[in-house]
Amino acid sequence: MRTALRVLKAGGTVGIFPQGTRGGAEMQGGVALIAAKGRAPILPAGISRRGKAWVIRFGEPISPRGGIKAVTAELAEVLTGLSGPLGDPLP
Repeated sequence: MRTALRVLKAGGTVGIFPQGTRGGAEMQGGVALIAAKGRAPILPAGISRRGKAWVIRFGEPISPRGGIKAVTAELAEVLTGLSGPLGDPLP
């Protein structure tokens, strides 16, 4: 937590899997808490597969204001849309 806040306050970027692990399903509030304390927006990124290719889609930045639970719920909704199916596999 301290390292992430130090990086944000220095103008850097921190990458976090908001489920708490790479394979977790339930959203944790750590991302919203770090963003709020570091006064940094959250840039949601959804990762999915299309055939053999990995696809990363980015959403609009989310403001960390409005409470940890509300921001976490908004992030979960956005990530669900960004990491959903993409259609037919690439050739």
